[in-house]
Amino acid sequence: MLSKYAIWNALYVRSRHEKKVADFFAKNGWECYLPLHKSLKIWSDRKKIVEEPLFRGYIFIPHNPLLHDKVLQVPGVVNFVRYNGQNANIKSQELKTIQYFIDKGYHLQSMGIDSFETGEFVHIQAGIFKGLKAQIQQEHKNKKEYILLLESLGQIVKISLPAEILKKV
Repeated sequence: MLSKYAIWNALYVRSRHEKKVADFFAKNGWECYLPLHKSLKIWSDRKKIVEEPLFRGYIFIPHNPLLHDKVLQVPGVVNFVRYNGQNANIKSQELKTIQYFIDKGYHLQSMGIDSFETGEFVHIQAGIFKGLKAQIQQEHKNKKEYILLLESLGQIVKISLPAEILKKV
């Protein structure tokens, strides 16, 4: 799905409307990408694993200036994410990276850009993301969590990766 388009745009959507907007796009035959991750929710009487949007308030659509006005009329869509006065363009490789790690079952967590301490930088040495630069966040019980910066969106993803595929920069 993501390979058909080189450039994608991000949309701001109303709070807790990500899945509804994605369903609307699907029902109307429009492409979209909503990265979901599994999360354990605990209530007083039960526990349940639910799928939640990785980036709350965002949904991704292929870049298509002809559909710009129609997209803004979709119920729940607030606006396009903008950068320097233009719609922010997201490279498909960034979305493919997210999709790959979700498909492989890695734990992903979206974080604010200022919510981490500066650490050591590493390059991923194996897999389809060979050469991707990441930043070490912290260490937990024999596994390390690393930070991937998605530059064009201004978002950060925390991910657990095996140390053997990383090399210090």
